[in-house]
Amino acid sequence: MPNSNNKRMGINEMSAITTMIANGELEKLRLALLDKTLKELELDYLLDLAQLKNNPEITKLLKQHADTSFRF
Repeated sequence: MPNSNNKRMGINEMSAITTMIANGELEKLRLALLDKTLKELELDYLLDLAQLKNNPEITKLLKQHADTSFRF
């Protein structure tokens, strides 16, 4: 689970993560999110994409990296 010392994502990282989700690359995504916490807007966008691709494993992984200061 991510900790509070996480880096913020840049536009290049967000683009790469979006591509991984679109391609269904679960293991690459797991590595890319290893030390990341997703803010609400990032998470909402990525969850929508994962749901459009009908990939529940990716949806679960994304939720594990959610910023815990908000609720689903």
